[in-house]
Amino acid sequence: MNRDQLIERMATGFFAPRPADARLADALLAGSLKLGEDVVDVTDPGVFDRAEDLPRVQLLALHSLRWLDVLRRVRSDRPGAEDAWLRIFEAWAASSAAEDPESAAWGFIPFEQRCVAIALGAPAGSAAIEAIPRHLEMLGASEEKAATAAERLRILRIHLALRARRGDDDEQLREVAVAAAEEVFRENGYAVAEDLAGIVETAGEWETELRALDVPTDPPVFTRLHAEDFWLAAMGPDGALVPMGGALPDPVPGAESSQMRYVVTGGEEGSPPESIRHVDPEGLVSLRSGWGETERDAREETHVSMLLGPVRGREAHHDPARITYHSQGRDWLIDPVAPEAAGDDAHSIVHVEDIRYRILGGADLVRHYADDRLDGFVVKTSLHLAVQWQRHMVYARTGNYVVVDDLIRHRDPLQAQQQWIVAPDVEVEVVPDGFRLHADGKTVSLVTSTGSSKAKTVDELLDGSGTRFAWRLRVPMEGASARAIAIISDVVDPEKFSVRRVPYSGKEFTVDLADKQLDETLVVTPELSTIVPSGLDPEEAITRTIAYAAAGSLTEEEALEQRLAVRRAIHDAKDAVREAGESVASREQALRTLLQAAEDLRVTGLRDHGLAAALIDIAGTDLAAMIEGNRLVGNVRRSPLVDWAGQDLVQPSYSVPVRTTLDPGALPEGVTEPSVWSVDLGQLVPSTYLLDGPGDVLTVYFHGSTDRSRLSMPRYERLRSLSQLGLGPVMFFSDPSLDLDSRMMLSWYVGNEDVDLHQAIARMIEAYARHRGLEKVLLVGNSGGGFTALQLGAYLEGTRVVSFNPQIQIDRYVPRIADTAHWALFGRTTVSDDPVNAPRMDLIERYRRLGFDQDVVLIQNPGDDMHYQDHFLPFQEAFEGSTNASRLTSHTPYLGPGHRVPPPQEYLEYVRDAAAQEQQGEWRLRGLREGVAATDPGPGPSGRPQG
Repeated sequence: MNRDQLIERMATGFFAPRPADARLADALLAGSLKLGEDVVDVTDPGVFDRAEDLPRVQLLALHSLRWLDVLRRVRSDRPGAEDAWLRIFEAWAASSAAEDPESAAWGFIPFEQRCVAIALGAPAGSAAIEAIPRHLEMLGASEEKAATAAERLRILRIHLALRARRGDDDEQLREVAVAAAEEVFRENGYAVAEDLAGIVETAGEWETELRALDVPTDPPVFTRLHAEDFWLAAMGPDGALVPMGGALPDPVPGAESSQMRYVVTGGEEGSPPESIRHVDPEGLVSLRSGWGETERDAREETHVSMLLGPVRGREAHHDPARITYHSQGRDWLIDPVAPEAAGDDAHSIVHVEDIRYRILGGADLVRHYADDRLDGFVVKTSLHLAVQWQRHMVYARTGNYVVVDDLIRHRDPLQAQQQWIVAPDVEVEVVPDGFRLHADGKTVSLVTSTGSSKAKTVDELLDGSGTRFAWRLRVPMEGASARAIAIISDVVDPEKFSVRRVPYSGKEFTVDLADKQLDETLVVTPELSTIVPSGLDPEEAITRTIAYAAAGSLTEEEALEQRLAVRRAIHDAKDAVREAGESVASREQALRTLLQAAEDLRVTGLRDHGLAAALIDIAGTDLAAMIEGNRLVGNVRRSPLVDWAGQDLVQPSYSVPVRTTLDPGALPEGVTEPSVWSVDLGQLVPSTYLLDGPGDVLTVYFHGSTDRSRLSMPRYERLRSLSQLGLGPVMFFSDPSLDLDSRMMLSWYVGNEDVDLHQAIARMIEAYARHRGLEKVLLVGNSGGGFTALQLGAYLEGTRVVSFNPQIQIDRYVPRIADTAHWALFGRTTVSDDPVNAPRMDLIERYRRLGFDQDVVLIQNPGDDMHYQDHFLPFQEAFEGSTNASRLTSHTPYLGPGHRVPPPQEYLEYVRDAAAQEQQGEWRLRGLREGVAATDPGPGPSGRPQG
């Protein structure tokens, strides 16, 4: 890496040598700078604060310090030039403007130019070098605001030059560059650029930059620079690129791949891509009817595209939110690449007259919903100053048609048009309900609906030579609030074809469409669209759709927000109850609050983030009637687990008293056995059934997979058989994490990113063991409970574990089970890349970190091939490779095919043998291991332990 070159390449433009350098340097040596007609003393900090009276261009130039670089350029000829450079810089640094991040000194242009001046000219070890960290911090904000890959590369070069001057080592510089490239380029190969050719060009520039930094070619960033998925999505069924902006690349990246060959040859060569849906919130939306999988030719498939993301530069086409439509083997609605088509009057968007177009605007994806039959997008644009424009586009694959609902608002009445840009070789027919487009013996209908009384228009768009490059169709939109709806569909059988929009109150409407072998109704609401049988009463159809939308049609971002909002609502409701002394009235109010939260947050269905369990716990037995019949509560099998003041709760499913605390380390006062001890942590309520028995061993049992459609929670498994164990008291734990999503079969007692439930349970076990004076603790479980027993052994030093057929690494378990649990527990599909949370789902990683310092008895049925091969053997190999290999005892009895455990009496014998055998580790509970917990569960919602 040539570190000097990183700095020297900044010496261009304002920072390149000029004939007047000597004269200007002499003035600066005397402390003078001429700005316009004024001469100022730049050694006086006050000059930089009093400069607000200067014309803005001079004010920005003053704070840029770009003129200071003259002194660097004459250092070899002018003694004292370096001292003068530093003296002037220190004067600027001492000004109030330099301290105020909101001042003109930190505006985008002067700030970047000052960074370059510092990188080039700051004397080694000077105050200017000490100012670099602050400039780097502010440069991060510039990187966030930069939209295009070219802008980001320019800022990266400034960033690298400053870091090189600061003294960062080569590896640090590489890390900065790789991180920047991974932010700029999506995994699919897309980056924000003025046009498609610009993506290819800027990818080459970024690759050159990375190679100049000697970045190894194996990091994933180089894969991104050459990725093909975006280019596949940008291809129409005819094998031509769907434009974004004014230039196309030649050749197209990935042109030699099998999938690209399939696309460009219309399915004659290669293999078809897998996905028919591509959605990049900062780039291209590409939707297809298919890849020619049926008897239809691949070229005859329908393709719809839309652009999202920011305006891609001052010279870029004004095309965010534009739509294209290709069907029946040809283009109908197009995105012209002609230079004359750069403005917002030549794209299929809403054009607003006499309102400034915002270069810093864009099209933001607010909501995306999808199923096998349709895709819906709600997009908010900020393209016109002070104009609110929302575009709701629905693509229905059932009939391969598109519905576009545009709504604009402004403080004053305005003139606008819904625009459609049509291929130049299409014949446009104006009909009463819109337009008919004809070409090659085929027809597309474009039905329009608007409140304006003005007539629709058709205009030719001509290039510089007078040749038509497109037709422009306009539908008037007038007033301070206006709406236009368009329905774009193929006409297969003109004799049978019909389409109409049926309005409804508010923003809802239906579209009835009939054609050859097609007769259906599309219901469009602000939240969701659905296809219902034709002939259904519009009011009933819309009511059904609204109810369906309320049942959980959320984007991933909305679902993540809902997940956290429900957690906060539960904590707040329980806090309010406890602050009010746990009165019945306060619980009634908490129930009303949570029921309203469920409605506001659109929480329904099986993934309710513990809201149904919270309702059940707050209601208890005395207020159960308040939630009886509620659909959330009806979705789950769950009985109350929180004992409120004055309630004296008896657990309905087990007929034993319930005692509740808020602190997992504080046993309820006067606890007796049998009873249930629960700990209210807010969203999660771990609980244990306490069963007394003679003996000096405390056995702790964790259940495994739970069929929520058949079994109720809490679940204290093996109560009958383990009561015959004869070793001493037993704690049976129920997994409260299952409350987060009733679809889950397993959640491994994990908790969530805020609450390490394994630690909370470990504290409960330690508290009960200390209370009973027991030093020997045996942790037992099978399957998911076996995983949990192994986890608790890592938390509680001096225990023994007996685990039957456990999962070991959750990422290697059945994806439909593991993925559902990961999302419910952590809001993501894996935590393997999270050094804090990874061990919570990976026992090999967990035990590796503690040096396998734990006594473990592992019983695995080899007839359970998946658990044997993917979980037991890797764990055994890792354990036996440690210095504590002798602390693992393995048994592999063949129990038949499948996930089977020994019969009850044989099961008990394995547990008794584990308690009786001599192992290397001392069997004496020493308490929580240090440094194991991911988070501190702490006390419950109100932070006050409850006796």
